[in-house]
Amino acid sequence: MQQIEEKSKPYPFKLGSQNDRICQYLLSGKRLKNYEFREKFNVLAYNQRISEIRQHGFDVHCEQIGDSGVWVYWIPKISKTQPSGATE
Repeated sequence: MQQIEEKSKPYPFKLGSQNDRICQYLLSGKRLKNYEFREKFNVLAYNQRISEIRQHGFDVHCEQIGDSGVWVYWIPKISKTQPSGATE
């Protein structure tokens, strides 16, 4: 069975859902701190939302800020330029 290319997969989330709002925010290049999920999106179980977004193939990164217990989440932008040393 042939694998479906990532580009041909339909957008997996219902418009306006918590996953949709979080995913669209992260795809816009913005970062979210763990306490901002509740403030911006009224989401308490943000770890579950991030897990579901990752399960659908989105590359969500996270990093702890110091020892504060604050985590920041983001989806890295894909560079359209070719890496140095790469050949066509």
